[in-house]
Amino acid sequence: ALAAPYPFVLYSDLYDHLDFIRGVVNCGFSGLLWSPEVRDSRTTQELERRLWAVVFSPQALINAWYLRNPPWKQIETEKNNRAEFMDGWGQVEARCREILRTRMALLPYLYAAFARYRLEGVPPFRALVMDWPDDPACRDIHDQYMMGDDLLVAPLLAGSRGRKVVLPAGAWYCFWTRARLEGGRTLDIPESEERIPVFVREGALLPLAEPVDFVTQETCFRLSVRIYAPPGGPCRPCTLYEDDGETFAYEKGQSNRLELSWDPQAGPRAERRGDWPGRRYEIVEWC
Repeated sequence: ALAAPYPFVLYSDLYDHLDFIRGVVNCGFSGLLWSPEVRDSRTTQELERRLWAVVFSPQALINAWYLRNPPWKQIETEKNNRAEFMDGWGQVEARCREILRTRMALLPYLYAAFARYRLEGVPPFRALVMDWPDDPACRDIHDQYMMGDDLLVAPLLAGSRGRKVVLPAGAWYCFWTRARLEGGRTLDIPESEERIPVFVREGALLPLAEPVDFVTQETCFRLSVRIYAPPGGPCRPCTLYEDDGETFAYEKGQSNRLELSWDPQAGPRAERRGDWPGRRYEIVEWC
């Protein structure tokens, strides 16, 4: 309970996927973080669904150190280490690449959530009951969670025929299709081979980056800011943080805050504050 000032990521030698998802949900209560790492899988569907959970978690960890080749080329360990690849592995690799590119698109949003964790102690991954403590429907949910302030994530397990997702009160948007949904109810999500259910809270400004292969101190993300405005109303402000990404110089003022806002009358606005000379973000689109 006293660990919040010293955040780090844990994982363990248990490997049940639902246990790992439950770890992401519950660790926010202690101030620690949890990684539902990917090691091995019995099917390509399990590999992809575990990977989806990983990219929507604190640390996107593929812990396949004992494999000679990436797991999307061969899921069977002995065949992998003999370089005997699966039939159709290229299609599996392409889907895994899409999943990992989703993680890279979310880096600015995640960096802001982790900055708030450092500055205010708000867990970047947390159970729904922490945001809706008075909603009885949220109290026992152990298989879906909030990622930051605006994304609700509901991972899928291998072999499942879909799942139920509780949407708290208010309006939500499907992250993938942008369809608007009323909350305060439970959804029946049909089975999907490719993507897990993710929803965006109405009123959000969601900064998504053009994915890069890796991040350096010189990386400047090109952002598309998605506007999820309520009818006739403004969005909640969004704060992004810029610094060198590696040192503690931000504690001495070497950082910027990029404040994003939008309302129907004034439209979009981005205001940068701070003395750090670098730039991490360039907004190329509001949509």
